[in-house]
Amino acid sequence: YRQPFKTASSRYQALQKEWSFLLTNKKLLMEDSNLKAWSSKSNELGVALNKLSNQPSRSNLLAAKTQLKQFEQQFPKWMGQHKRNYSYQVKTWSNRLETLDKLLSYGERVVLKIK
Repeated sequence: YRQPFKTASSRYQALQKEWSFLLTNKKLLMEDSNLKAWSSKSNELGVALNKLSNQPSRSNLLAAKTQLKQFEQQFPKWMGQHKRNYSYQVKTWSNRLETLDKLLSYGERVVLKIK
């Protein structure tokens, strides 16, 4: 049995751990103003994905999709400085965020049976 919402949540947690490691070791290049907004939105997205994972519902799915979309829209701005030196890494992160969107859409069809 596939669990796309749990998979999306765990994959995002792995991404957060990677970012946390880089921040701790001062390897994530980001302006302070962007860091605060990114950190806040990153945590909000994590909470939304975790809630959806634990309590699959239409409203939790909509909340998670909204948070993810907002995060993806701002991501290039937040990662602008880091991308100058590590463009491949930022592209990889963007791809991983896109995968989360696909997992949510799959879960919408399979778990919640919404077409």
